[in-house]
Amino acid sequence: FGKIDGIRDALVGAVGGNDESLSSYKIVTGGMLGTGSWEDELKVIGPPNTCSSSVPAELDDSIEHISSKQLPIGPLLKESTSLIQHKEGLYLIICGVKGEQCDSLEVLSTVQAQGNIVTLWTCPNISGEDQYAENISDHMIACEKETIDDLTSAYQEDRRFGAIVVDHSVPLTMIKMMNSVVRMGCGGEWCREQTEDPQVRLLSNHALILAFITDSSEEVRTRKHNFLDRVRKELGEDPLFRAEIVMKNTHNEGVQMEVGIISEDEDFFSKLYNITRNVEVTAGLDIEVRKILGARLKPQNDYNPRFFRLEDYDPEPGKKQYSEQSPIGRQSLFQLKVKAGQEISRLPIQNALLVACSTVNHQVNEVRTITEIGSGIISSALSPEGSAILVWDGNSRVDINLFSFDDKEENANAFLEVLTTKLNMDVVQRDEQPRGTGRVINFLSDIKNTPLLEQEQEKQTGPSKEDGKEYPSARTRNDYDGDEF
Repeated sequence: FGKIDGIRDALVGAVGGNDESLSSYKIVTGGMLGTGSWEDELKVIGPPNTCSSSVPAELDDSIEHISSKQLPIGPLLKESTSLIQHKEGLYLIICGVKGEQCDSLEVLSTVQAQGNIVTLWTCPNISGEDQYAENISDHMIACEKETIDDLTSAYQEDRRFGAIVVDHSVPLTMIKMMNSVVRMGCGGEWCREQTEDPQVRLLSNHALILAFITDSSEEVRTRKHNFLDRVRKELGEDPLFRAEIVMKNTHNEGVQMEVGIISEDEDFFSKLYNITRNVEVTAGLDIEVRKILGARLKPQNDYNPRFFRLEDYDPEPGKKQYSEQSPIGRQSLFQLKVKAGQEISRLPIQNALLVACSTVNHQVNEVRTITEIGSGIISSALSPEGSAILVWDGNSRVDINLFSFDDKEENANAFLEVLTTKLNMDVVQRDEQPRGTGRVINFLSDIKNTPLLEQEQEKQTGPSKEDGKEYPSARTRNDYDGDEF
């Protein structure tokens, strides 16, 4: 995959082109099983990254990566402080039962003064085996009252909670209880916009909330994420973001942690990118952003939108592009998958490709098949009428890139019908686009002799002798010798 740039430059040079005349795009197919370079290629597949960051491009070999027994809490927690806008606010750390290890508290204690940290411990009678007791509801009600008292007595009039961190050691029963606290709103203290008296608001403006999740149970993970979603809905208004990310130790398989984030930072996306990038580089972690949700927009009093009419826009650039484009063919991308219970192999795939080409009148004069890459094959069929490139992943998927100078959709349909019938496959995905010059976005059949094109041609060439209009003739591929497309 890393050789694409070199191949592209060689092709451009072979036809006498240069960077100024080149326009290109990348198609990422399903790949092939059995290749030895897929791990490296996975890092570079996709669109180029245009975000700016001060992070070094490569890992420093001197960095000591975390061991398999360590959880990657420290790096992310320290980096996430950039999302805290109220720097003078208090840190509320929700931990497990007092006396148990609380990693989040240990990390923050190394970077924050003790006077800035408020610790909320899980009630002991709702943790461990006690969470399965028959009277657990009574215990949770008592814990809820105790928690509310602790929260309301902890905040200071001029210093409210600027960050809340839920440690991975917090049991599900404590999360359920906190859900109840948020829903009830502590009489309004949780959600500042619900409280008119600023003296009883617990959260500062632009608060940050983090929840670290290491539970193996899907139910527990979901409920902990739901706690953050409850807070998101209570806080309510934009700008507000909730993100779910997954952190993996690239050097020790099996070490994984999920993190939920709530932030009111308007620059959340750029800061989240920098946070995850920094953690990946400095701690040797692989981070995946799984989900990002927003909030409801703030109401605008006396909102009076402006409605734009068609004549408010300058149509000339669009008309110019429309008339100057010159389509010369159709490119079709197919992704096929073997039907359940069926199998495919190399020879039937190659034969089906040749039959499909003949069906659309492609007189194939060159066929090449490559088998040395992995478990599958790459097969190409070239003809004066176009080309077809097929990639089989060695298992159940086939990707085809078909180009034909004849841009009729019926040809692509016939080609696809042969493959699906002979190989017993279903179509998973299909994409089609015109190819040509002049920033082409339409097929020839879409623009030939249309009123708009007629008007543009009349402006450029004048009316024809017969009916006052001059219609463009369809160009053949021979007319495009030397054109860039």
